[in-house]
Amino acid sequence: MNRPDPLLLGVGSFILKGLTPAKNFIPASLRNEQSLSSILVNNGDIRHIFATLAELPSNFADRSLTIYLCERNAETIARDLLHLLILNDISLDVNQRAELFLDSYGNLQITEFTADYIKSKIKLLIDFIYGKPAPFLDSIDCSLLTFRNKDALERIFKDWLNEDDVTPETLWDMRLKEYYGDRYDSRRNMVDWDLHMKLKDLGASIVYDKEFLRWRMEGLAFPMREGGHTKPNLTLITTLAGSVKGTKVNSRGYWGDIVNGPYFSFGLECKDQSLFKTADNKHVHSSGQVSMQHVRELLTSCDERWKGQKGNVRIIPIIGEYPTILKPNKFTNIVNIVCLDSTVAKDYDVVDRMLIKNKPGFLLVDTPKFILDIKPEIKKEFVKVTAAEAQKRQWVMEDPESEWPTQLRINIPSLPE
Repeated sequence: MNRPDPLLLGVGSFILKGLTPAKNFIPASLRNEQSLSSILVNNGDIRHIFATLAELPSNFADRSLTIYLCERNAETIARDLLHLLILNDISLDVNQRAELFLDSYGNLQITEFTADYIKSKIKLLIDFIYGKPAPFLDSIDCSLLTFRNKDALERIFKDWLNEDDVTPETLWDMRLKEYYGDRYDSRRNMVDWDLHMKLKDLGASIVYDKEFLRWRMEGLAFPMREGGHTKPNLTLITTLAGSVKGTKVNSRGYWGDIVNGPYFSFGLECKDQSLFKTADNKHVHSSGQVSMQHVRELLTSCDERWKGQKGNVRIIPIIGEYPTILKPNKFTNIVNIVCLDSTVAKDYDVVDRMLIKNKPGFLLVDTPKFILDIKPEIKKEFVKVTAAEAQKRQWVMEDPESEWPTQLRINIPSLPE
């Protein structure tokens, strides 16, 4: 695994959570199709899947949805499998699942309840990837995982049991020192600058000063009701391959995001509009509270809409580098919908090849809006370049929702055989 580009040093080497809001990826134009197939590339989590499943129509029992979930790193797929398990674990109530989900999703240190739950599911997850049926995972199809992929996932799951030499505070602080360098002692001022001069200007005013500072300084985004975040979140601890003086070394540590935060996937919007009340031009509630309510809403909707239809939804994980992993012929003419993260928004010939011919298609591109270390002019250029590419290919890009869009939605006319 290569170390990150200096521009994205704050994002880290492993993308383990999303940087845009969770969205239903099925456009209105395709919602009456009998059979749909989609591929999500390097999204970093299951947020778009979560939002889509929560909005499946009540008559979906007679239709089918296939979701190819493609990630660069096995570590991301491992977390995706855990979070899909939590989503479906109806032995727990909605509040318990919401807390488990967000605690494991965004906190470097987690509660004992969350840590015990994760440990209790390790054997189930390992057995599952090798073909043993598992409760609550019956919609997941591991047939496209190679033996090497499965071995990597097994190693990762077993690492989640190993707390040796894992001190979250030290690992986090090491990354901060790497990121800030000579500015380390003034890091609180830099956090304040990022919040007020970057993030709030981008429409994320719901993110509280104290919660953003706490996460930037400690890695704690979502304090749970019972508190006691005393256990390391081993799902966020990964192994980075590198070299020292020509000798290969593996370094186990925290190699994820330390700058942007885990608030964007679920913490900027929800159905309960009372959480967006303001007083004296300040939000009464925080992004963490919105995240918790949003996840509860999605879980409740999934329970109501999806539980009787699981046989019609198939999620197929894929591990590999885009676009190379998707170039074999088996990925030709297979999907109606493509969702790309901004880091892989390129090689649109691959998109053309994957789309089913003689049927309309749809492309959703997540933008780098909330990557704080990318300059505004580069973010605007990203939108312009994507629009130009769409126009060149005679695709139709919908008008962005704002000056700073989080997603670009592109309708693709039927392609000839």
